[in-house]
Amino acid sequence: MKQTNSKQNQQPKKRVGVWMDHFRAFLFSVPEGGKKDAYALKESIETTEPEHGRQSEHTIHNAEQQLRQKHFRSIATHIGAFDEILLFGPGTAQEELRNQLSDDVHFRGKRVAVESAGHITQNQMVAKVREYFEANTKAA
Repeated sequence: MKQTNSKQNQQPKKRVGVWMDHFRAFLFSVPEGGKKDAYALKESIETTEPEHGRQSEHTIHNAEQQLRQKHFRSIATHIGAFDEILLFGPGTAQEELRNQLSDDVHFRGKRVAVESAGHITQNQMVAKVREYFEANTKAA
């Protein structure tokens, strides 16, 4: 009886890196087969900040929370087909999204990693995504 290597039967993991803050997100596709020059911007998502005018603090806070949830849902929709997800960026947005994804049944069994990164250029974002997934491919 011929035995097959389980690694040969595994589908390649679909990977994506997402730089994000509370109002923008840049999704970087990770090529199958690891072509270094093929890492590229896949999608850009921007959620505009609400105009507040003469509203109460409570109303402003609620509007910002609703907008944030809309932004996170939009990102989740775009990354749902991926097996391994790197969320990175300034502040706490990536942690908040990871917490939301952990409660979503569509993301069970998917690997979601979070790293901090400041406001960086798109070339630096590509480099960070490449370095992260190349390091994790070698470690696996």
